[in-house]
Amino acid sequence: MRHIPTTILSAGLLALSVAPASAKDVINYQDHIRPIFQQSCFNCHNADNAKGGVDLTSYRATMLGGSSGEIIFADSLEDSVLLGVMDHSMEPKMPPRGDKVAEPKLELIRQWIKQGLRESATSSAKKKDKPRMDLSVGQAAVGRPAGPPIMPEDLPLGPIHHTPRAGAISDVAGHPWSPIVATTGQRQVLVHHTQTGELLGIIPFAYGQPQTVRFSWNGGLLMVGGGVAGASGTVVLYDLKTGDEVARIGDEVDEVLAADIDASQRFVALGGPSKRVKGFDVATGELLYNLDKHTEWVTALAFSPTGEYLASGDRNGGLHVWEADTGLHVYRLDGHGKSVTALSWRYDGKVLASSGEDGQARLWEMKDGKQVKNWNAHGGGAMSIAFAEDGRLVTTGRDQVLRVWDGSGAKKFENKALTSIGLSASFDTASNTVVAGDLTGRLVRWSLEGDAKQVAEWSSNPLPVKQAVAASVERVSATADALKQAQAARTRRDTELKQAQQALAEVDQHLKQLQQFVKANGDTPKTEQARQDAYKNRDQANAALRDARNRHGQASNQLKAKVGESNRARQNHDRAVQDLEKKTAELNKYTAQANEAKQQADTLKAQLEAKQAEAAAAKTQAEQTKQQADQAKRDADAAKGEAAKAKQQADQAKRQSDQNPDDQALKDKADELAQQAKELVAKAEDLKKKADALAKQAADQHKRAQDLSRAASDLDRKTQAQVRKAGDLKKRTDQLRVEQEQKTTQRDKRASERSAAEEKVEAAKKDESAKRLAMDQAQEMATERTREVDEATKDHNAARQKLDEARRGVRPAEDRLKKATEAEAKAKAVAAESVTKVGLAEQDLAQAQRETAKWRAAEVRLKIDALKKELDQMLAVAETGSDKIKSKQAEIDALVPVYEKLRQEAGF
Repeated sequence: MRHIPTTILSAGLLALSVAPASAKDVINYQDHIRPIFQQSCFNCHNADNAKGGVDLTSYRATMLGGSSGEIIFADSLEDSVLLGVMDHSMEPKMPPRGDKVAEPKLELIRQWIKQGLRESATSSAKKKDKPRMDLSVGQAAVGRPAGPPIMPEDLPLGPIHHTPRAGAISDVAGHPWSPIVATTGQRQVLVHHTQTGELLGIIPFAYGQPQTVRFSWNGGLLMVGGGVAGASGTVVLYDLKTGDEVARIGDEVDEVLAADIDASQRFVALGGPSKRVKGFDVATGELLYNLDKHTEWVTALAFSPTGEYLASGDRNGGLHVWEADTGLHVYRLDGHGKSVTALSWRYDGKVLASSGEDGQARLWEMKDGKQVKNWNAHGGGAMSIAFAEDGRLVTTGRDQVLRVWDGSGAKKFENKALTSIGLSASFDTASNTVVAGDLTGRLVRWSLEGDAKQVAEWSSNPLPVKQAVAASVERVSATADALKQAQAARTRRDTELKQAQQALAEVDQHLKQLQQFVKANGDTPKTEQARQDAYKNRDQANAALRDARNRHGQASNQLKAKVGESNRARQNHDRAVQDLEKKTAELNKYTAQANEAKQQADTLKAQLEAKQAEAAAAKTQAEQTKQQADQAKRDADAAKGEAAKAKQQADQAKRQSDQNPDDQALKDKADELAQQAKELVAKAEDLKKKADALAKQAADQHKRAQDLSRAASDLDRKTQAQVRKAGDLKKRTDQLRVEQEQKTTQRDKRASERSAAEEKVEAAKKDESAKRLAMDQAQEMATERTREVDEATKDHNAARQKLDEARRGVRPAEDRLKKATEAEAKAKAVAAESVTKVGLAEQDLAQAQRETAKWRAAEVRLKIDALKKELDQMLAVAETGSDKIKSKQAEIDALVPVYEKLRQEAGF
């Protein structure tokens, strides 16, 4: 039971100190906060331009936050990032290019946060978010957890939603270790005891319609996923013992159709119409991965019990396997032609089962991600599939049939007891009970023991608490009346039995007197003794015959077993020979490939060395040509300088000659210098052309060297790839050689087993022949003894003729005794039936009384919860006096012992 505090007055007084005095003092989004945001924030944070994913133009968008999560929290200034960036105590400061918001406005935002982030003056305050809980249980471990099974202790029986007609049961989840099952209902989840059928509790789902339920692997948590179609979706984790909400994961814009929690309780995955698979950290609520390979609505999700994989299926038949903790893609499993409806892992985590609207059930192994089995499970569509702990599977579908299969897909049981499309089915922990639900809300339990008959139908739409209490009281009254009637009938039957027994004793006494007369005048001792001796000899002969037949049958069975063993040994030997031949052929193939790859690698190495040498030579030649070009350029530059100097001298000599026109020597010298300058200019131009030609040649040679170097690099990569390929082929060849040796050893072993089995068959044939001979001899002896019995019987019959008259008097007495015995047996049967009816009526009365106590306890519990709500409302209003608070607390304290007493009477 949840703890009910005896006093919360001090906490209430503390709440009064911060609660607003009246509606006009309530700080709310519409009247106070939105105008601040409109003035300072709407330019960057609106529906059309939501920077950072933040839209502040509506209350709902503000509460949703941005791309990094929620930005404001009720009664938590330090966690509210929105306040931090506005008062510039956090980065990035907002607005980014201006002064911070005025202090009076910031104080309004602070008061809004402290008062619970109300949307309007009449809205309720949001409660402070519960701190996240670390629910992880360490490394996932396959197998039954240590300790006793976890059972509900104080699940609520109300308030519940009751509708005129039951709704579809979208999911049924069996507890992995405890005898309980959870099923979806109308905005609630029902928990039943699978052995007694008792409704253990009802967990209201406050976020819409539940679509999927799962128990955690250790059994301590119940996960529920669902929401409101087209509006919202979430996953909630509940404590199985108390029904308390311990964590809520995800805030979707559409309902959650599929979800699961991993075995370590660290991750929750969900999916739905968004076509994405989202993985969350349970402890922090952080989105770890958002996977987008599905092309349609995600309809099925399941973590493996080992914690290694997450499987997901969609409405197009897409099926994928991911790493559970990272979301990395592992396998794409192609096979389903229509929607994948359900997924289930075998308890060792090595095999995944899937069902689909194509009617198929499929099994996938996780070593290579291959399909190992598929079969047609349900015509029109298979809607559900689930593993039992022993490896069996249960399915149901559109044909309204429930079927159980063994691990290889062989059908073991079927029953068409559903009235509409079967939506979900699951085993209980003992794997001998199956629970299934259909589209009309019918919830049925079958026992798989004995004749595997339907044993119970449960209500998926239970009555409200008050109506259930009234119905239980009526049932107690009706059961008490039935008990009185059964007790009266039992008294009548006891009287009839005594009368029948008295009549039987009288008839039995008369029969004994007649039997004494027959014995005194019966068979002669001689014929009687001869008959008894003959019977004794015949019985001994028949016993000997039976022993001989048994020994012959044993020998025949041994021969059959040895023949079967020999055939199996021969088949094993043949398979071993075939395996060896396959491995030898594969080894030869890979050996040839490895040799070819090595030759190609050697050829490429030689080509690489030649290409590298050619590239080095081209590089050296390019460098030499470049040096020559540089020297030619320097020579050209020097010649150019000399030509310029000579031209200056020629120009000077010409000026002197022009100044002295009569001086022929000066004129000749000027002409000579001009000629020399002209020759030097020509020389300089020739040297420059030579330098340019050499430079171009050097550039061409350098480019060729680079081309050769790149070709050598490409060849080097090809060489390395070929070397790796040759290495891989060599490894594969070595591995195949080892496998070949193993297959050779196995072939030799199978050959030895075959020889030994054939020797055993020959020995069994000899033994069987010997036993057959002994049986024939015993048959002859038994025939002889039977003839002796016939002769002794003739003698005895002659002596018995004298007793016919006496026996005529015994027969009527025997008939009367027989009738009296039959009457006594009938009277005993009727009396026993009456006793049984009385016992059943007493059990029904006790059960009805317990059920009444249970519903009355739920009724008292509802009163306690309602009083606690009233008390909380009183504590939240300033003008309420402490006397009213104490009176309400006293009323709660008075109801607690009543609730405890009713719980004890109800047995929970």
